[in-house]
Amino acid sequence: MDVVIPKNSTIPIMKTQYYFTCSDNQSCVLVDVYEGERVIAEDNNLLGSFDFSVPCAPRGHIPIKVCFAIDAD
Repeated sequence: MDVVIPKNSTIPIMKTQYYFTCSDNQSCVLVDVYEGERVIAEDNNLLGSFDFSVPCAPRGHIPIKVCFAIDAD
C-alpha cells in the first residue's frame, strides 16, 4: 500500500505514481482506492476499486501509471 496523496494536501492537487507488474505473464492489475490515515488498509474506508488488463510480459517490464486529481468539486 502506498500513499499517493498525503493528508492535509492543498486542493486542487494532482499526483501520479508508477507501478510495475509483479509476476511473469501478469495479465490483469487490480487497484483498490482507500480513504484514511491508518497503516492497515482494512482499517480505512474503501472508496472503490478498478482493474484493467495489461499485455503479458516478464515481471517489472510493464509500467502502470496511476494518477489521481482532486479539485474543489
